[in-house]
Amino acid sequence: MIIAFVVAFITQDKSGYLAPGAIANLVDEIGASVIHKEGVAMSVSVNMSISYLSTAKVNVSDLLFLAARLYLVSFIDLYSA
Repeated sequence: MIIAFVVAFITQDKSGYLAPGAIANLVDEIGASVIHKEGVAMSVSVNMSISYLSTAKVNVSDLLFLAARLYLVSFIDLYSA
């Protein structure tokens, strides 16, 4: 799955870097969309751990492309619907 994200002013910190909270939100939303299966109720608890290796300088209106892939499906292929 490839996601295109346009940087908005609210996603930057005071120094013009992509805010850590914005990164965490992107990881959460994209991760949920990768495992979502139509017609299956989503009732999960997630313990998310993100390591920030460096900061990313961004400008408003920059276009970011993010990739997500599901490597392992467990719990009987998400209910084998």
